[in-house]
Amino acid sequence: KTQRRKHSVFCFGLFLFVCLRSIKGFVSRSIFILSLLMRRTMTMKMVAIVLALALVALVQAADVFVQEDDVPQVARMTTADGNVVFDMPVDKTLTINRYQRALDADVLESDINAIISGVEATDGVLSSLAELIPPLATKGPVNTLEAQISALNIAVGDRVRSDELEGLSNLVGVITSTAAAAQSIAESANEQFPDIQSTITESNSFATAAFTKRLDQINVLNDLGSQFNVKLGPGVSTLNVLAADMDVVTSDAISQMTSLTAKVSQTEAFVNKIADINSFVTHFSQTYLGNSVLPVFRYSEFSTYSQCCGWYYGNRAEFYGGVAPSTWSDSNGRADQMSTDPAILRNLFNKRVFCGWNCAVDSEEWYAYSSTNSRHGAVFMRIRNNNMVATDWKMEFFYSSYGGTGEQASLSLNGQNVWSTGANCGYCIRQQTVTIPPNKINTIVVVVGSSPQSGTRTSHLAFYNNCLQLPEGLEWVDDLDTIQEL
Repeated sequence: KTQRRKHSVFCFGLFLFVCLRSIKGFVSRSIFILSLLMRRTMTMKMVAIVLALALVALVQAADVFVQEDDVPQVARMTTADGNVVFDMPVDKTLTINRYQRALDADVLESDINAIISGVEATDGVLSSLAELIPPLATKGPVNTLEAQISALNIAVGDRVRSDELEGLSNLVGVITSTAAAAQSIAESANEQFPDIQSTITESNSFATAAFTKRLDQINVLNDLGSQFNVKLGPGVSTLNVLAADMDVVTSDAISQMTSLTAKVSQTEAFVNKIADINSFVTHFSQTYLGNSVLPVFRYSEFSTYSQCCGWYYGNRAEFYGGVAPSTWSDSNGRADQMSTDPAILRNLFNKRVFCGWNCAVDSEEWYAYSSTNSRHGAVFMRIRNNNMVATDWKMEFFYSSYGGTGEQASLSLNGQNVWSTGANCGYCIRQQTVTIPPNKINTIVVVVGSSPQSGTRTSHLAFYNNCLQLPEGLEWVDDLDTIQEL
């Protein structure tokens, strides 16, 4: 078995060598080598493999139709008998080989599949031929395919069925057509080579022209760049000078901005103070100082006589608004009798009253030792009339008086008596309309005495019925501390 395998390998190598040497003698040599293989009793499967490999060798022989010569730059194409068909450069040969291989790959693949199918169909024929080949092999190779087929028919004789021999003939026919196709491929490649070469030449010319044009454009751009640099030089110098000047200006601007920032900070602090002032003004406007609608006036509560010591302060009038204490208690002292000197009035009216629209000024009761000692309540009001005409103001208030001992209740306007009473009144009400002169600040004074004696005595003064809400155009003024005259 080892010798047979070696012999088979040798024959297979010889088979490939012969196939690669020539396309025209491929069929005759294949039949001869096939007879040797069958003589060594190879299996049908091995024969089929050999035939398939032979076809692959045939395709390669058709593809590599140009053999390399001793000079590697030139490829040469020859016939089976060694005649030179043509020489060509290696790079162009490879281009044609790739072109033709891509062109006929599908055709050759179809032929290979047909041969394999034929081998499988003639498996029985090859088995019968295994014993008949030796006589044919001893005669050596035959020059033509037809002669080989005739010799095979003579050798087989009547021992092979006609249908089996027909299958073998079909197989040989497929191989023959494949060889013709390979020859056609080689001829087509040879015909198309001038067109391919022309295309390559034109491509090279086009590429050379494009490169030359691009190089010219680059040279033009370089020239323009040089001209631009020459013209740009003075401008760059000017820009450098301007940049230096700009640095100086920028530094000055930064210094000014720093100073301005400090001033802005000071301004913000001042604005904050103004905001505080605005807040103060807002609160101020909610008081009588900022809102002249809110009632504000001066008042005083005083006694005139001490049981132990007599008239207070030696009966001096300057402490009681310019009217002596004895006059208030025993001699019918009234509001219109008071001094017009603000300094004297300030001695008595030294307390402020902040009220709503109603206000209780005085409400007292005490045990009386005699009618000589009396207690009095008094208010000092300043009213501005912003109207162009006199305006009436209706005053409503509670009061007390005791005419039996000369303690009157009274009301004066600008030093003139408007109303007074000497009635014995412990708890009385008065509604009095006062006409306020226009375009000036007016002074109103109200004074009350004490009630008649009844074990105790009382003194009271209160404004009611929202009468302290002044009519339109009238407003409260508190200026006793600053005025020089009434």
